[in-house]
Amino acid sequence: MNIPILVRLTEHDMALAAKVGAMRMRSSGNTGRNPHRSQEGRSDGHRLWHETLGCMAEAAVARHLGIPYAGTVNTFHNEPDVGPFDVRGTDRADGRLILRDNDPANRPYVLAINDGRLPVVRLVGWLYGWEGRDRRWLRNPHGRRPCWMVPQNELHPVPPGN
Repeated sequence: MNIPILVRLTEHDMALAAKVGAMRMRSSGNTGRNPHRSQEGRSDGHRLWHETLGCMAEAAVARHLGIPYAGTVNTFHNEPDVGPFDVRGTDRADGRLILRDNDPANRPYVLAINDGRLPVVRLVGWLYGWEGRDRRWLRNPHGRRPCWMVPQNELHPVPPGN
């Protein structure tokens, strides 16, 4: 198992993540993308928490790499979330790095965990999308869309920060 990197977010990081999360959620509704499609049965508050969680994960990776957090909206797969990395965030201590079929296979993905210890976010590990597309990790937990769910112990150690 990798030794996670602990990143302490500032109040500014958390406020920016909350703002960007709200903008992303609002943008989904305003542009006709149905935010309920992939998060069926979740309240607006729960969906907002997950958007904010992802943004805090991105802010933590940016802080670790020593680069500004851009907090982009509507860039999707056109550019990486932070530096060269796409970021996957979860609030589950045992969470896995989730990859979907439309995620660029040649891009590196980092798993960040915020399991209630804010302002500290744990960067657990990373891998390239093609590495995670392994039949052993293919799941369809909600019966709607299969994904690869890569266990933490299969990830590479997080590269050193700046």
